[in-house]
Amino acid sequence: MVIDSAINFVMRKPPLDKKFTAESITMGGSFDYISSFNSVGGTVDNVGYYGWFNHRQSQGFRQANSQYDLNNGNLTMALDADTKHRWYFKLNGYDECHGEPGGLRLNNDTARTPVNYNEDRNATSRFNDQFELSRYAVSAIHESEFSDDLFFSYRVWFDYYRRWSRRQEGSGFGTLPTKSTTQLETQQFYTWGMEPRWRWDWDLGGESQTLTAGFMVYNTTSPRTDKQGLTPTSNTGQIRNQSDRSVWYAPFFVENKFTVGDLSVVPGFRMENILQSVDLKIDQEKSAAGQPLGTQNQNNFVPLVGLGVEYSLPQEMAMYANVSEAYRPPTFAQAVPTGPNLRVSGNLAEGTVWNYEAGVRGTPTEWLTFDTSGFCVDYSNQIGATSVGAITTVSNSGRSRVYGWDLLFQVDLVGIADGIAHDQMGMGDLQDAKTAGWSKEY
Repeated sequence: MVIDSAINFVMRKPPLDKKFTAESITMGGSFDYISSFNSVGGTVDNVGYYGWFNHRQSQGFRQANSQYDLNNGNLTMALDADTKHRWYFKLNGYDECHGEPGGLRLNNDTARTPVNYNEDRNATSRFNDQFELSRYAVSAIHESEFSDDLFFSYRVWFDYYRRWSRRQEGSGFGTLPTKSTTQLETQQFYTWGMEPRWRWDWDLGGESQTLTAGFMVYNTTSPRTDKQGLTPTSNTGQIRNQSDRSVWYAPFFVENKFTVGDLSVVPGFRMENILQSVDLKIDQEKSAAGQPLGTQNQNNFVPLVGLGVEYSLPQEMAMYANVSEAYRPPTFAQAVPTGPNLRVSGNLAEGTVWNYEAGVRGTPTEWLTFDTSGFCVDYSNQIGATSVGAITTVSNSGRSRVYGWDLLFQVDLVGIADGIAHDQMGMGDLQDAKTAGWSKEY
């Protein structure tokens, strides 16, 4: 399992043109829905700040147990942000919990399936299942513009992530639980990492080209504990499984944007390097069956390539196409599955994905933006489970192809109405609202 960094390469930064600015948005709705977003930001002397807090809550539309409560906050501090060598410090916190009301079946057999969509689409099949997630991250980022053509950034971070769930045992999808015991799962992830990146704009044949390169190193340690609670609302119980997991991840990439007139070609290469280890400490079922506890170390070196092409058309439109390679390494649970009747193939390898896409996008008018494309996702060497008798084996066992079409339209209805009104009144282009339309230019 790969836990990536908490920091995106592009983030919202403190405003440089104001000492203080604030924003507050609050919405409410049915089922006790409340959503609020509040932010402040500004720059005083050489120190910038931007912070926001988001809260959402609702009881949900289901009969019961569809409530949720979410709190998410962020603080970004900037030092010398308006210079060519600047620092950013970032704190982020996220907490949420929600009920899991369970699935609904579509069949008409209400005798065997009393929780049925055709009878009541708001019904609940899980009255006590719950999920909680917490995440806290801190990072430091340094950016340097050594010249107009050379940019460098470096970031380090630490991230703590915890997920906890309680799910009642003895049931399937859309059916009521038949047991009073619960499965309690706790996973924690401690991650630190660093990532430098470079961007160099260079000239070829009078055209500007852009070379981007970088690498990342991070480590995640992840203890997991599974317990069995004695009641449907138990939050603790007897330990059934316990394991220690670890990931070392060290990829590097390089890509270049070649531009010739209206044509842009972007070839890219990425070398994935991931080392995963799983050490199963406790497994009650395996111990009862007299089987040894599993330990697994797996290293994947995977080269990935990609190619993107774009051709600019008149009226701010463009045709584009790309092909890119991806992969999916085995997860912790696939590397060392729990249970006495589960096996792992000795030559388990990563899955391979090829993505193909071609389309057209643009803004032909001030009030219309569109993007449409066709795509294909070819996923081979998939990791799955096959059963022979009582034994289930995890192995590379499948391939899938997905074909699709995306279509996006964004229409500015107010802009259309303004344009029609001005045309009918014989007026020229809209002017800035700060200047009266009848004012002289001087």
